[in-house]
Amino acid sequence: MFNIKTIPVFLSVCIFSTFAESKTTVHLSQNEIAYGSGVSLIFQSDEELKELPDLSELEKKVKITGKSQSNKVQIINGNVSKSYETAFQIFPLTEGEIQIGPFNIEGEKTPSLTLKVTKNSQSTKTLPTDADTPQIIFKTSFINPTIYEGQLGIYQASVYDDSALQDAELNMPRVAGFNISTVDADKITQEYKEQKPIRVFKRFFTFSPEKTGTYTIPPASLSGYVADKRTQRPNEFMGDFFNLPLDFAFNRIKMQPVYFQSNETTLTVLKKPDNWQGWWLPSSDVSLSEEYKIPNVIKIGDVIERTITLSAKDVESAKLPPIYHPETEDLTNFSNPEDRFSIFENNAVISKEVQTFILSPQ
Repeated sequence: MFNIKTIPVFLSVCIFSTFAESKTTVHLSQNEIAYGSGVSLIFQSDEELKELPDLSELEKKVKITGKSQSNKVQIINGNVSKSYETAFQIFPLTEGEIQIGPFNIEGEKTPSLTLKVTKNSQSTKTLPTDADTPQIIFKTSFINPTIYEGQLGIYQASVYDDSALQDAELNMPRVAGFNISTVDADKITQEYKEQKPIRVFKRFFTFSPEKTGTYTIPPASLSGYVADKRTQRPNEFMGDFFNLPLDFAFNRIKMQPVYFQSNETTLTVLKKPDNWQGWWLPSSDVSLSEEYKIPNVIKIGDVIERTITLSAKDVESAKLPPIYHPETEDLTNFSNPEDRFSIFENNAVISKEVQTFILSPQ
């Protein structure tokens, strides 16, 4: 069962490593966490660091979401001691054991640290039922994992949440060879698992490929804050100062950051058939319809409006072929400017081209 743990910024009981003849130490606030939870990487020194360590190698293994700095001064029996701390909030990108460091700090090399990252509910097919344990499942997939060149791939990001995720931010990876756009059609529904409400959030994206081939799409990321229901902080000062009810003052719930990565996905883009002739419209669902506005009695000088609508699934409206009206000696033909647009319905992009012709009998 996945259990998001509390993440203190500074914790005195933790992995702790020092190196000889150095005034700087480096440690983790926790040595074991569940995937999706964060941990603080803390550099502590009795002198202010002139420069921070290089974390570029570490960023290949973790997501760094924030940095905080603090200093303390203690005077005991006239002796003054100072302590400087710089803490980085990090979230592992994978499960398993992660080696952190060593780091070079002002000419000194620190020992490496080991962070154990255990599995969470994302690796299961169902949500645990522990009411006091925040649970989030983050998945991504292509609705149409195989498309033709010129067609749109519909990418779906799904979040299953029973923890009241707040200030959530969903970030798509950068993928070379694709134009990626957000579909303005977020869906929020509610499902029930063993009589427990689960909030389901879905966001859709379109992938427009520039070339054919098979592509592996890196994971998307999800970050936000959840309430740590197991950690309640008494706060008499807050209750007295704001004149709040005691039950509110004594049961303020601490918020903790969470960070997740989704699974990788694969999209295959096929070439247009070599023997294809005519306009290339790679859609699995194409329709053509028309409407007329005709007077009951037609006289010379009257007009007939003929509106033709072309619809195609999962292609951009700009790729629809132009609509022409045949020329005849009996009708004078005028055309209004065409209207092209796209809508999102039933988990698909529907592009439409609407062309109205004004016909005058001769």
